[in-house]
Amino acid sequence: MTEKWDQFKPFKKVEKQDFTYQPSYFEIWKGGKLVLSSGVSAILSANVIFQDGCERVAINFNEPNLRDEFYPDLIFDDFVTIEDRLLLITIPENSNAETLAFKVFKQTFGPTRFRKNFSSIEPFCCNLFFKGGVLSKITFTFGNPEKLIELYK
Repeated sequence: MTEKWDQFKPFKKVEKQDFTYQPSYFEIWKGGKLVLSSGVSAILSANVIFQDGCERVAINFNEPNLRDEFYPDLIFDDFVTIEDRLLLITIPENSNAETLAFKVFKQTFGPTRFRKNFSSIEPFCCNLFFKGGVLSKITFTFGNPEKLIELYK
């Protein structure tokens, strides 16, 4: 059964804002296969910051069960919509993350900075899914190598 998420007018910029999210468990997907799942004890917090003269969103999520899979502190450049989610993205013109999603975002939204190389535990995209206006799921998309981490309530 396909989940019904809130819908948004696609390809629009969204005003950056602070938020928190308390997931109860996570799943890690690689190559289309579930490779790890476990409970979560940390709270994810996002704060609007100014860095290098630009407004960005800093995410802090220091989850012990994800220490080897995920940086606890992340910075995203832009906040945009697609049909069923809001996206925090960092899409450099030149990068080592060249997945299909990365290329589509670059074509659709344009690059958010000139250069950035991503480590294997640094996502280029954070997806926010809502049901009835309530943040219900967050996923992180990685491109070096491809990986997806999903956080659920």
